[in-house]
Order: sequence, then C-alpha cells, then structure tokens
Amino acid sequence: MWSIFAWALSPVMQAGIMAASPERAMLAMSPGISGLYGGSAVGAAVGGYLLDQHGQATIPVVDTVFLAVTVVSAVLGTRPVAATTVTNPVATQKPTV
Repeated sequence: MWSIFAWALSPVMQAGIMAASPERAMLAMSPGISGLYGGSAVGAAVGGYLLDQHGQATIPVVDTVFLAVTVVSAVLGTRPVAATTVTNPVATQKPTV
C-alpha cells in the first residue's frame, strides 16, 4: 500500500510538467526528480539522526512538522496558470536552413 500511494504522485507531476513545457520537457522535469531523490536522502539522514540521538518517538513529531511546512508551502506557493492550447507544436516551428 505504501508503494502505491508514495509513488503514484510522481507520474502525475511529470505529466503536468511535460504538458506545461512540452518543448523542454526533460529539462523541466530534472529539478523535480532531483528534488525527489534529494528529499529521500535528507529524510533518511534526519530520521537516522533522530533515531540515534532522541529515540523513535521523536520521528513522527518531526515528520508532522515537515508535513505542515510542506502543506503551507504548497498552499502559499500555488498560483493559477493560464491555459494554453498546443495543437501541433511541430507545425508551428519554422524550418531551419
């Protein structure tokens, strides 16, 4: 169950990024993927430190603080994006000579 819910969001986020910037999809997705793996590394480091120094009871408390900061950041950082329609991006490009 954890795997289903933990990894189900990544393809949806990638599809949204690709739709927002189809001409530079890989470049646009690279910071998100880097953040995903960087966040995993930071979470493991913080969890290991908390477990060693303060015991396992502190991990859920600190996780809740991280989650609250994430939710507040997502709410405050969300802004509407103007809808764009791309019918055929290849047809709109000018040929290079």
